Amino acid sequence: MNITPIIEVLDTTPALWPLARTAAPVSLSVSLASSLLSQDQHVVPLRRLLDVIMSIAPDSRPLVVVRDTWLDHARGALQGVPVRWIAVPEATDALAAKASAALEAAVYDTDSVLWFVPGDLQIQNPADFEMIISEALLPARDGYVGAFGECPVLPVSGKTTWWLDTQGILRARAGRGNAEAITAHAIDMCMLNSKTCLQRFNTHAAWFDACKQVYAQAKRKDNILRLTKLPELPEKNLSLLDLLLDTEGHTWWLALNHSAVRCQNWQDVIDTRVPDKHNNLVLGDVVTQDCQNLVALSANRKLALLGVRNHIVVETADSVLIADRSRIKDISELVARMQRAQGSETQRAIHEFHAWGDTAVLARDANLIVQRHRLAPGQTWEARWHHHRYVSWLILHGTARIQLAEGSQLLTEHQSLQIPMGKEYRLHNPGAITLEILEIQTGPYLGEDDILTDSPPAEF
Repeated sequence: MNITPIIEVLDTTPALWPLARTAAPVSLSVSLASSLLSQDQHVVPLRRLLDVIMSIAPDSRPLVVVRDTWLDHARGALQGVPVRWIAVPEATDALAAKASAALEAAVYDTDSVLWFVPGDLQIQNPADFEMIISEALLPARDGYVGAFGECPVLPVSGKTTWWLDTQGILRARAGRGNAEAITAHAIDMCMLNSKTCLQRFNTHAAWFDACKQVYAQAKRKDNILRLTKLPELPEKNLSLLDLLLDTEGHTWWLALNHSAVRCQNWQDVIDTRVPDKHNNLVLGDVVTQDCQNLVALSANRKLALLGVRNHIVVETADSVLIADRSRIKDISELVARMQRAQGSETQRAIHEFHAWGDTAVLARDANLIVQRHRLAPGQTWEARWHHHRYVSWLILHGTARIQLAEGSQLLTEHQSLQIPMGKEYRLHNPGAITLEILEIQTGPYLGEDDILTDSPPAEF
């Protein structure tokens, strides 16, 4: 029986601002987020998670469920990883997206074991994590639901009966003897065979039938399945485990023993790191003196902190967060307030991946954007032009071929080019090494809707 990993990348995680953005969740972020969650500033956390998954199930072809607006970014970040994609609209219910992934997995292998994995999962001990996942395989094949998490009074794995109490708290009773009911801290990761999964989804028959109809109408191209708006369950705020668990003892509890954690807020991140003797957690170019109980993270500039206590300070290229550590839970509310006041300004991605390479924003204001683009060998931008901005390029590394209306020209390192408003252009990397360009955009309006891909009118 094969394993089909299903990785969900749907959560914006506002509680992790300024690392997490609407334009790119923390699992697809680089630099500071990668250093925190991947221990490698050049590898996005999701890539590291996929590497661990592929080491456990090397013959599998994972399904990645991602928001449509993040698809290009995610594909660029995971280039070379043999995954299949399910792209869902912005407002899609997460359970409906997972149900569609289960239907897609059943098309290729009706007997596979489905392994649902949250995209913000951080693997802290890959060897221990692999042993725990291997332990879940046999019960999953036999029809049990493998549930994962932490529980101080149930540290070992075993058959467990689960239920929700009247306050909606997840509780469990161990299968050995008459143990008292316990509260378990389960994460939204589970493992079960495809047949059992579809049967559990079908307990909400009307909703699941609607999911099937949307799945049947999905558009398929290459390894991408695009879904239209999916139906929501009548019951609000149900997790995947809420839907899959039953009261018949068909659940197999697996204690993660801190081998993996979900990173959904700053406290989760703090808990994964070891502080110094003053209980300070410092990452990046940070100098501290007489500080205690401090979290200080710098992605770009030097931070010098004197006598700071009980605070969190996070610096990125375009934002700085300073908060009392006791108020970490209120960061989501602060982000919502900023978004209402400033729209997308606080939610733009600093570093984005594309099929052709990646882009890093170095500076931005109302009339200026400075970016560094890297194009892989042989890659091409589609033709584009602008109503309201001038574009200037300086070649930092490699060779660029620029196609303009009057012909093409080659530029090499230290050469530059200015492209006026209304001039259509196309960029290509004809070389065998990565092309790196410094781009400066200036003009009265620099919105995304001024990046036009249709041909400019002749009279422009």
